[in-house]
Amino acid sequence: MKKWACYLMAAGYCILLSLFMTSCEENCDCVQPDEEANEYHLFYPGAGTGVTRDTVLIYSTLTGQVVDTIWYEHYLYDMAFTSDGALMVLGGKKLRGGILIWVEDYITHDTLADFEPPEFSQIELNFQETELLVTAPDTLLVLAFPSLEPIYAERLSYLKVGFLPGENRLYYLKYDVDSLFTIDYSNVTTPVHEAIYLNHPFISGGRKPLNAMINHVKGQIILNCVTRYDYSRIQIRDADDFEFISETFGYCLYEGFSEIRPGTDEIYFISREFGTNPDVTLSRVDIFNSSMNIMMPFMDYNDIVLDGNFFPLEIVFTPDGGQVYILLGGTNFTPASVLGFQGNSKKIVQLLKPHQAGAPFIRINPRAINKKNP
Repeated sequence: MKKWACYLMAAGYCILLSLFMTSCEENCDCVQPDEEANEYHLFYPGAGTGVTRDTVLIYSTLTGQVVDTIWYEHYLYDMAFTSDGALMVLGGKKLRGGILIWVEDYITHDTLADFEPPEFSQIELNFQETELLVTAPDTLLVLAFPSLEPIYAERLSYLKVGFLPGENRLYYLKYDVDSLFTIDYSNVTTPVHEAIYLNHPFISGGRKPLNAMINHVKGQIILNCVTRYDYSRIQIRDADDFEFISETFGYCLYEGFSEIRPGTDEIYFISREFGTNPDVTLSRVDIFNSSMNIMMPFMDYNDIVLDGNFFPLEIVFTPDGGQVYILLGGTNFTPASVLGFQGNSKKIVQLLKPHQAGAPFIRINPRAINKKNP
């Protein structure tokens, strides 16, 4: 695999690193991070220029400073970490053509395994971290982890796909279809497909899911469904037998949502507009409490002043749940900023704004660099 990684260790290179970012004080009224907060590394890919490699900036969640830089000879599409942060799995387009997925040691950056799928868009580790799901349009592939040996593959049309709790089980959603579909691939030669109609026990009509996620702690699947009035209904079902548990209305139509904020029952939902001239007034972030089954408003364009732009794309959390990071899409080829908050307080602790960037995603390594709290 033609990949190389390099670290800027000399003190003189720190000046060059500072050119990649704008300090928080220059852009927003930030509060100081909690001195007792744990420190983690936030990965910001796509910060390079030219056609030679993808530059990944690594920020400290404690200081908001660039602490390292890695160059890859790939355009990265996705990245994931094991729960202990020891291994990272990456995927992207090779500069000389083709797709590559590989597993790296986080400390040494040695490649432990690699695989070339025909197509690729996203990756997902299962809860046991024994299998890796590789998704692409009309294709899904399950690989053993970390060896990346193929286990199961299927061509089908889907809107969203993911692992279900347990072993050898997947769910998937279809566009404009009011059902949840599952695959049991215990026998890879004769996989079992099932469909679960997504209705409400006391309200007529089905629910057409846009996306879904798994609450592994409670064994639940949470579905973001669209109504005929273009509003979201958030439905919770048991992830084993798919029995209905609860449902509530959203404030609008949510295109995406985060994982569960660690240590809480909170899920952050994102609404945004797309297009050449998107309407920033329609962009917002709301919080769904799955235990209380209520949606609570959190933030919209009135709360944050960032050159008139507030287009939330993705939300990630530090593993202790202490800080929330929102990736904001740039417009007119402007850089994509990252806002860091203390919990759900709206207190901005960091504004990460590289001068040259277009991050397709952000990730946080769960390994604490300076752990002060459990």
